[in-house]
Amino acid sequence: MKNHPAQSFGRLEDLEQAGCFLNKDERQGDQADRIARQKAVGQALQSLNEDQRRVIELTHFEGMTQTEISEKLNKPLGTVKSLVRSALKSLRTAATEGVA
Repeated sequence: MKNHPAQSFGRLEDLEQAGCFLNKDERQGDQADRIARQKAVGQALQSLNEDQRRVIELTHFEGMTQTEISEKLNKPLGTVKSLVRSALKSLRTAATEGVA
């Protein structure tokens, strides 16, 4: 069964603009905080390595499962899981530190 994203985004940067990597409390912050987080997440998106960026695109835009990504990229499932986890951690950290 495929994952189905709640919203469809054309590009990874659209996720950043929509605040998809932020939790509910973070999305309710004031405008200045939101802008700072968006900039930080945008920079974090650019700093992801190619593999991290690709797995995020496949999971969030194409709705693929990690098993499907593993098969498509010919990478072990554990590697795909690590890539997703590290990419999301980087994006969340950037989102929270962007307000510091």
